[in-house]
Amino acid sequence: PGIDLGIYHTLWKRRTNADSPLDSVNLRIPHTIVYEHNFPKGWYSWYDKGDVPKRRVGKEIDSKTVINSFTKRSQNDPTLVASWMEKNVSDEDGQDMTVRFFDAQELSDFVTSGTSACPKHGVLQKFITPPGRHNEVIQVSWSVHVTLIEKRLNLKELADLKCSPYEKLV
Repeated sequence: PGIDLGIYHTLWKRRTNADSPLDSVNLRIPHTIVYEHNFPKGWYSWYDKGDVPKRRVGKEIDSKTVINSFTKRSQNDPTLVASWMEKNVSDEDGQDMTVRFFDAQELSDFVTSGTSACPKHGVLQKFITPPGRHNEVIQVSWSVHVTLIEKRLNLKELADLKCSPYEKLV
């Protein structure tokens, strides 16, 4: 239940092995930074040149580079640049998640703040605008015996100005 922070490392490691079963899967994940105890543990990137995912470790990750990479204009919505996902601390079964969306200024504030009162322990991911009119989320749940993959489509249109970013994206 919750976010498996190790999944990004596992995907990176398997994709860099020559005979990986993941070689036949066209897997693309936006820039993703895994935080543990207020420290960026790893930055995983599948959008650089070539098909092999890249990884930077904590000491190679600085705030300025994160902000520049996440706010670089491509197909992104001009107002949204990143999402933050973390398990709620008070939730014992790990099912309750907090999801936040950041514009460029909010991302800068988030990345440069380093308070021990509210440590970062979750996933920061670059927001990529989906090709359609609605946001989509793919959720994977797995165990030793079964893997369940769900694709969820938000009913609110991304261009709907009456809705908050949260309502259009979650």
